[in-house]
Amino acid sequence: MFTYALDEYGDFEGLKNTNKPIYIGGVIYDDHSIRREEVIERKRIKAYYKSVISEAASIANCTSNFSYPEALHSNGDADRDRNVVRPVKEIVKSTLAEFIRRGTYKGNKLQYEDRNGTLRDFQDRNGEYYIFIILKSDQGMTRLLSQNANILAKDDYARFVFSHGG
Repeated sequence: MFTYALDEYGDFEGLKNTNKPIYIGGVIYDDHSIRREEVIERKRIKAYYKSVISEAASIANCTSNFSYPEALHSNGDADRDRNVVRPVKEIVKSTLAEFIRRGTYKGNKLQYEDRNGTLRDFQDRNGEYYIFIILKSDQGMTRLLSQNANILAKDDYARFVFSHGG
């Protein structure tokens, strides 16, 4: 079974009246029809984000504002965005490629708590991810492929990032 996760960037509703390209990016997870693989992967994702948030809290020497999933998203408070969300996103930025490729965090298997409260390592991932992006521009492909295009639209840059985890 395939599981799709999408996110978007841009003025989809046309409310801001900008000419910036619109992006829809996402991942497809193929569980290869292995029983419970998708369920286990969802738990692994949650463990990954909790590990990231825990590390950010440890670096900041503060745990009060670093909770899952709130620490992943802005709530409009500029201080919180700077002191909580930004450090969390920086760690995601540096570790997500490894997680997508291997299902690990900083070279280690992620862990979960079993029914008895014992920490256990997740089994190796059996499924795999495919990353994609869909681009739209009012000016068509000409604008998206121009020298001034965002780096995400440049094939040579994007290929490098996804192939090498940059």
